[in-house]
Amino acid sequence: MERSDLERRALRAYERGRLRRALPWGLWAVGFTVAAAAVGAPFALPLGTLLAAWLVGFQWRGGELARGVVPGLAAGSIAFLAPVAWACQSGACTSACTTTCTAMAVASGGVGGLLLWNRVGSTSAVSALLVAATAGAMGCLALGTSGLVGVAAVVVAGAPAVLRRPAVA
Repeated sequence: MERSDLERRALRAYERGRLRRALPWGLWAVGFTVAAAAVGAPFALPLGTLLAAWLVGFQWRGGELARGVVPGLAAGSIAFLAPVAWACQSGACTSACTTTCTAMAVASGGVGGLLLWNRVGSTSAVSALLVAATAGAMGCLALGTSGLVGVAAVVVAGAPAVLRRPAVA
């Protein structure tokens, strides 16, 4: 076996190992997808697939992108859980409660975005914002299209982290 063949095989084995280590992160997306589908959120499956791709891809790539996954999941969980809990209690939003739905989405999205702003550095903020916005969208859409305002709140409140100093340890 020549040296170049050996190097190629070693690199493939290394990348397969990194991918195997990253795949379990996709299970988070399964949980988000099942919960969103249970409350009737539209686009739960496509957004869940996108979330799984972000989570596995960022963890497989490693480095700063991987460092943004956990803060992104935390912020996205806030933006996801509050609207889902509201939809479960109120039986989903109707036109009569659009104001309440929008306020719920903005408040939970804003809290999630501020969490990102305080916890991530400029490089990892990109992956954190993508994960948080995708996860938050799954929950916010449970409130209807007015919930998309909550996703915008995540991005607006978390966007200054992209321009900020490196992350706090």
